[in-house]
Amino acid sequence: CCLLLLHPQAGYIGSHICLKLVNAGYDVRACVRNASDHEKVAHLRQMNNLGAGSLTLWEADLTVAGSCKSYRSCLLTGTATVAWRPA
Repeated sequence: CCLLLLHPQAGYIGSHICLKLVNAGYDVRACVRNASDHEKVAHLRQMNNLGAGSLTLWEADLTVAGSCKSYRSCLLTGTATVAWRPA
């Protein structure tokens, strides 16, 4: 099985990428700032019921140094960063 780390994912593009990966059978670890914020992560949690893969929420703020230290302990197949900056 393949394990992917995707960040940030709660937005429009990131959540659609998560869904495609879960449907394709990937195990996705999605990085969010607050996994307890039900309003912002409910659509992500529902993805576990939609595809052959799985989605796990990981809490980290990528703007804070050291907040991603827990990722060092996992064997990842790949990572993806989704970013968009308006012109």
